[in-house]
Amino acid sequence: MAPYLILWWKRDTARNTFIYTNFVVGLISSVFGTYAVYQLQFIGSLIGTDLKGEPCTTYCIIPFGSQRLDLNSVLLYMNALTLGLSGSITIMIIAYADFWSKLCSTQR
Repeated sequence: MAPYLILWWKRDTARNTFIYTNFVVGLISSVFGTYAVYQLQFIGSLIGTDLKGEPCTTYCIIPFGSQRLDLNSVLLYMNALTLGLSGSITIMIIAYADFWSKLCSTQR
């Protein structure tokens, strides 16, 4: 089974790596994005306060490092960072697979 899988993979390395990378990075990003956002919302509402210093109801300000930030801003920054990082990783892996595929085809 393994030799057949290796031969199949090498037939179109760039395409197979593209599909595999999108699946793996997308899976990790969706799990992290869903879980981390949920946890940040839950913990943020416990430790945060509104503008008057009372418990969060509609608006929540949380301690973040040495500052106090809006919880929604923190969640949006984390989401943007996650999407940017997963996109960068995907592009780098796919570009490497494309380069490797062309390198192997010119050596034959």
